[in-house]
Amino acid sequence: MDFAKKILQTAEQMCAIGQRTQMGDIALAFRDLYDPLGPEEKAQFEAAVIFLLEQRDMRVFDELCWLCGMLEIEEATPVLMELLRDREFASKHGIDIAIALSRQGAGKAAALLMSIVHDGLTSPLLIKRRSPITHSCLIALARGNSIAAAPYLRMLFDDEMRNGFKSWRAGPEHYWVGGALPMLMVEIVSEFGVDGVDLIKEMFQDTPAEWEAYLKIALSETIRGLVEPGP
Repeated sequence: MDFAKKILQTAEQMCAIGQRTQMGDIALAFRDLYDPLGPEEKAQFEAAVIFLLEQRDMRVFDELCWLCGMLEIEEATPVLMELLRDREFASKHGIDIAIALSRQGAGKAAALLMSIVHDGLTSPLLIKRRSPITHSCLIALARGNSIAAAPYLRMLFDDEMRNGFKSWRAGPEHYWVGGALPMLMVEIVSEFGVDGVDLIKEMFQDTPAEWEAYLKIALSETIRGLVEPGP
């Protein structure tokens, strides 16, 4: 496929001349190739991206996942779901795969994502409950079906309080606001408005007093995310 070769050549050229400085740079270069194309060529380009993902070409896999997320390539959903079902592969690349799912794709993959999230958050192993893969799949689930992600709000918060910040006696000012919790609440409120706010209030009823300061920080970050939405 001509576009598959072009994608690989672009990645090789950028790596050879040292242009890659951080994750996503090559994905942006791929998008620069994509943007000026006509409708038919864009469809061919997307097909090449899906082909390379299916081949699990590690030279470009992570960057193509980023590109999928940027372009919202819904047609990649079946391949991405198959990759997530491969537990050994997903254990290493699940974060990238979750990022690659479009909103509609995440909706179609909701049952699979929920299975991964539930397995992670109910594990007796702390490392599995706090795994970036578990959290990435939870965020993807919220993008595709925020109501399905809602029951995990309190589970996630309580686990952080019991096994995260409490364990090293840090104060609320050190609470990591870049985590999954505010992102989940942003998705819920974005979709359901006032009803979403009421749902969140219901989820956090009877929060222990010693945790309230942490919850307030998470809510402040949620408000910031709603007022200043990211990409």
